[in-house]
Amino acid sequence: MKHIALAFFCFLFFGCTKSSEAVFDIDIEALFTIPAGLNSIDTHFFIIRDVPTRISAINPNATTENISSVKANRGRLSGRFSNVDYRFVDRVAITAISQSDPDFRREIFWMDFVPLEQTGDLELFSSLPEVKDILLEELIDLEIKLTFRTFTPTSIDSRVFLNFKGFIE
Repeated sequence: MKHIALAFFCFLFFGCTKSSEAVFDIDIEALFTIPAGLNSIDTHFFIIRDVPTRISAINPNATTENISSVKANRGRLSGRFSNVDYRFVDRVAITAISQSDPDFRREIFWMDFVPLEQTGDLELFSSLPEVKDILLEELIDLEIKLTFRTFTPTSIDSRVFLNFKGFIE
């Protein structure tokens, strides 16, 4: 009986997956400033408007009909001009917002607990949702949500680097 159950599970797991191939990358870079003196009680939101995806230059034929999926791949928070020590940050979440429908939003990158020994750039975890309907737009908005451990020491010019993979079946 165990062998039948195992064979059935393998059939479902391996037999029902569609093979996809990454056909393009979308690289996004956006700048924002974290002001000095923000408290550690509130969650602070930074909205970056009109961030270009450059999708028409990357893949001129990309539409929701011929692209099966766009997924978050890599995300990084870094200093704009120099190395920044982000150990004062406790939590980070980055959300992509559609400009055609501002109520349509997806969390794309996050980190729930920044290590206390953090130095240098902050590598973020990618979220699981499908972001094809947002990332195939020419311009999107980004919402960066930060919670701090302590007051922000100085004004910090920051940048986010985001990478997405586009797939076809």
